[in-house]
Amino acid sequence: MGIEFKRGDTFTLPQLVFWQDKAQLLRYPLTGVTIKSQIRKGSTLVDTLIPVITDELNGEFSLSQSASSENWPTGELSMDIEFTLSTGQVISTATVSITCAKDITRNG
Repeated sequence: MGIEFKRGDTFTLPQLVFWQDKAQLLRYPLTGVTIKSQIRKGSTLVDTLIPVITDELNGEFSLSQSASSENWPTGELSMDIEFTLSTGQVISTATVSITCAKDITRNG
């Protein structure tokens, strides 16, 4: 999966789902789950995303930037989402590629 993004725009990923069993139409709740996500260029941290749980029982949440993206580097960035369960078990998503392009319309 890849995301195309323009530097300086607002980076947000709405309506994400923690875990879903599509065969049984069952979603797992986020009760006791901690969510962390970072965007990096190589090993350099670009931003730590802010998770907001929007529907705990249905496992829904969103992620958004913690600071302006005006200084994000252009090119290939990567991110994943890490969940820590109340049992201490850690589960991470696949790595997602973000292509950050230079913005044309901007301040200055």
